[in-house]
This record gives sequence, C-alpha cells and structure tokens, in this order.
Amino acid sequence: MQRVQQLMRVAELRESSGAVTVMDRVIVPKIKSAANCPIPMCQSCQLSRARLRKPKVAKSKAIPENAGALSRDQYCTGDFVSLDQYIVKTPGRLPTGYGRESFTNMFHGGTIFRDAASKYIHVQNQVSLGAGETVNAKMAFEEWLWEQARVTVKHYHSDNGVFDSTIFREACEEENQKQSFSGVGAQHQNAEAERAIQTVMYMARTFMIHAALHWGSDGADDLSLWSFAVDHAAWLYNRIPQQKSGITPIELVTNIKSDHRDLMRTHVWGCPVYVLDPKLQDGKKLPKWNRRARMGQFLGFSREHSSTVALVRNLHTGYVSPQYHVVFDDNFQTVFNDGKTSEEVDKICNQLFVESRDCYVQEEYDDDGILIYSPPPLDEVWLSEPERRERRHELEKQRNIQRRHSDREIEEVHRRMKKSRDSTPPPQLAESDVESENDDDSLSSDPVIESGGDNGDPDESYWKDHPITDKDEP
Repeated sequence: MQRVQQLMRVAELRESSGAVTVMDRVIVPKIKSAANCPIPMCQSCQLSRARLRKPKVAKSKAIPENAGALSRDQYCTGDFVSLDQYIVKTPGRLPTGYGRESFTNMFHGGTIFRDAASKYIHVQNQVSLGAGETVNAKMAFEEWLWEQARVTVKHYHSDNGVFDSTIFREACEEENQKQSFSGVGAQHQNAEAERAIQTVMYMARTFMIHAALHWGSDGADDLSLWSFAVDHAAWLYNRIPQQKSGITPIELVTNIKSDHRDLMRTHVWGCPVYVLDPKLQDGKKLPKWNRRARMGQFLGFSREHSSTVALVRNLHTGYVSPQYHVVFDDNFQTVFNDGKTSEEVDKICNQLFVESRDCYVQEEYDDDGILIYSPPPLDEVWLSEPERRERRHELEKQRNIQRRHSDREIEEVHRRMKKSRDSTPPPQLAESDVESENDDDSLSSDPVIESGGDNGDPDESYWKDHPITDKDEP
C-alpha cells in the first residue's frame, strides 16, 4: 500500500550526479486524500505475508559497495539473465480446457527468468520440471524477448540441477550462450532469481487469499488457479514503476515510454465479472426478458491478445476464455461471503430446517414404521441437474412404496373377507310370531287350488291366455 500511495504523489528522483528529476504521479486518485491517508491493516496481506519471529537475532545491513553486485555492470537487456525453478505441490490448471485434466497433466511448477538490466520477470509454468520442458520454457522466453526488444540472451546464471543437464547445455551451446552456476548450497549467489520467486509468489498468494475471503462460492477459491495468479503477478510487477528510476521493467525492455494505461485499467484478480451474452456480441437479439450477461471470474489478462482482453472463467463449466465485453466488480459487491466454511453452513441450514420451518403435510408411516408418504419436494425450476435427477429418483421410490402399500391393503381386505366366509355359518330363518286360526298344526305344504265350475270342469275364462292344443290333450 505504501508503494501505491507513492505512485499517487509527485516524486523527486535524485541521481548520483546530484541532478533531480521530477516524476509526475502515475495513479490519479479519485479521492485526493488517498495519497496521504493512514493505511488500514489489510487482512489479505497479514494472512499471506506472515513470518516467523526470531528473537535475539541482530539485523544486518547491506554493504553499499556489494549491493547489486550480480547485476551492477549489466546495462543491456539480455546480457545477464538469472533463472531458477519453483515447485508447487498443488496441481495447477492449464490455460486451456475445462480444468478436468488428470493430476499428472497439470502444472507442478515452472521456471522464472529475471533480466539483470531491466529487472523484467518472465514466468513459464510447466507440467514437468525435467530438462526437455525446461528447454521449451527457455525457447518461449527467448522468442518473446526477440519479438518485444529484438535482442537475444547472451548469458544465463542459475543453480545446478536441471540447468546443468546435457540437454540444457546443448541448447545453450546452439545459441552461443554462456552459462554460470552458483555454488552448491549457496543460493545467495543466485539472489536475483530467488528474490524474483519470492516477490511473485507473495503477490500471487495475496491475490488468491483476497479472492477467497470475499468470494467463497462457485469455485472462486480453487487452489488450482494458482497458475493464473502467478502469471498475473508477473504481469503486474513488470508494469509498476521502480522506486529508484521511476521506469517500469517493460519500458526498459522495449525502450518505449509507457503512458501507464495498462496499470490504470488493471483489475483485482479473482473478482466477479459480467460477460455480455454471445448473441449480443455478434449483433443479434435476445428475447425481451432474457438475461443479457452471465457472471464469471477474472483470472488476469491474455498473453495472446490485446492488454484489454481479460481471461474469464465460466462458473458452471470451468472453461477459461478471452473476453472483451465485460464489466468488473473490483469491490466484490455482487457476491457475499460471511467467512463460514461449507460444513458450518450445512450444519446451520440443517438445524434451521428441522427446528424453524412450517410443515403443513406430515410424513406418514405404516404399522411397521416404514415411510409411505412424504411431502413433495421443490419444483424442478429451483433445482440443479443433479438435484433434478435425485428428485425424480425419490418420487419414483415414493410411488413404488405407495403402490406396494396399497397392494398389501387390498390383499389384507381379501384375506379377511375370505376368512369371514369360511368361519361364519349361514344365518337361521326367523320363526313367525303370527298365530294360526286353525288349531291344527299340520299344514299342507302344497296349496289347494279350487277349480271353477259346478261340475268340476275348468272354467274357460281362466285359460283364455293359454289355449289348449292337441298336444296338451292326453
């Protein structure tokens, strides 16, 4: 923060000859008092730059005659380049793809290059730290240096290890490049590269912690994004003016005076960004009520495009793409993070769901304690695709339980009806309570039909509807 405030003020640079040069401020603050206000304590800086306190240790001061001895006489870019390797135990994402690579195909470190004359830092992340991929990183740095400044590297200074391998030595001999090494266990002899690694890693770690503190969801705190944080840290370092000269490393490499537009339009690493819908980018139209943008995460600027093209991570697919039509939320105002872990949040939500809810439909259980009905879940509109599949599975499971329960009830009813028919005798006829006028208890079972006529012949009026035919006669 002190360095940022210095860039907000007009600076006076005194040369060894006594000449004084007035440097205009690089950053124009929106609030005038920001250049001189007390600096508040930064939580991200405290968490990322903490060190072990060592009592009873005397502080040593650098000897002015020995300060900068490694790069003191190096005045041209490429004359003396220090390089070293950094190892990261957490696998890092590749700049392409969806982040679904296997651990063996992800970044596990890289090589850092530090030019002694310009103080320029170049990082090259690597999947393997072997000699072959290190030579490829060396070629990538030399290609970039030739495109930007039309210069070649003349001397490399490094530790031993992979830089002392036959493949790397032969690659240097082909380009007529000299090599020098530091002593075994004497890392201070390669202080330029070691200090560059410390500076870049401190910046990258601060970026990641700051993003995690303000945005803990949607994978914004994924540690595998360290490769993008390291690239952005080196990009930012090369565009900040040096304290002594007031010139940026990129200006010393390219010999082009900068207007610091890149520094002025930089943004907070890992912040939320809103990307315009692709159809609108192509000049097409969207339905009136559709969203016109989607939210992503800013991961730095693209190396292969203009400095205004940002690398944005899709929150749903994880794909990282270069985007131009974006709006940055540098203050993380559109996201929320209360500092609680996902386990704590799940515990609180589960407790609230049990104790603090209104349930109008209770769960139903049968006599055996088996759940036969539960309230319907949320509508599919509110669920993600995995939750929708689980919802369909639970509904199908509930239907099967209800079907089996109804089948058991029907079987039970049939069983009881059958048992009732087999065990119950037929009902007895009830006796009549009406007394007969005839004292004779013997009643004829067949009724007596008296025929009409005096002589006993049948009355013809009774048989009009049934005439007697010849077949009926005996």
